[in-house]
Amino acid sequence: MINEVSKSIKNYEYRSYQIFEATNMNITTNKYHKTFCKRLKQARLNKKLSQKQLGILAGIDEFVASARINRYEKGIHEADLGTAGRLAEVLDAPLAYFYATEDELALLIQQWYENKKMGIIDFGLIKKQD
Repeated sequence: MINEVSKSIKNYEYRSYQIFEATNMNITTNKYHKTFCKRLKQARLNKKLSQKQLGILAGIDEFVASARINRYEKGIHEADLGTAGRLAEVLDAPLAYFYATEDELALLIQQWYENKKMGIIDFGLIKKQD
């Protein structure tokens, strides 16, 4: 009897730990997923693209492009890393921008990217302007 109670307690502790781990992982994943959704919509609107246009430019079939982008922005579906990368390229933004949870950091990432494209920054060092 004592052995059975001991096994039940250990089993309960193990299941509780699994639930705790799954919940913690979900919270972290959810945080980045929500951030991606928000930044995707911001970047699309800044480029003045419709959901359909963005989807097509990113290589999504034109018949489902609008619905897929809508689902990414609403958080119904999560874009895999390859798709996220293609969306970032079309939106002319670094992939890191879409996952930066702090707005200030996202802005710095985007500014760094723009400066690097203009040749103002090279390997993280600021070039002197003439």
